[in-house]
Amino acid sequence: MCRILVLDDDESIRLLYEEELAEEGYDVISENDGTGISEVVLGKRPDLVVLDLKLGASSGFEVLERLRTGDYLMPVILCTAYPVSPKEAGAMGAHDVVIKSTDLSELKLKIRKLLHANTPALPLSIPATL
Repeated sequence: MCRILVLDDDESIRLLYEEELAEEGYDVISENDGTGISEVVLGKRPDLVVLDLKLGASSGFEVLERLRTGDYLMPVILCTAYPVSPKEAGAMGAHDVVIKSTDLSELKLKIRKLLHANTPALPLSIPATL
């Protein structure tokens, strides 16, 4: 069973995502901010992170940066009410972006695509000597 970490400061959103994603067969854990994200990732070992960009005390950008500088390779989907293009999300180190909504069909589709693809979570560089 794949484990999804939902990071959002809005309790109602966390509860909605927990319920909807659990119905899809995922093990869902949630946090209200990015404090101690390294400990959460090491302790809970999520396969994917759904990350809000505005987390109250911390920003989703900061959390994403900590995930990437910590070399955690799990896919990250930015889930935000703010317009962010997939290209911008990719430049920040996220794998995809969805506009926050109570209709989770797009989010679920992107989760399935990322978790069940036969490709690595992040592109691998090929050594120039090959």
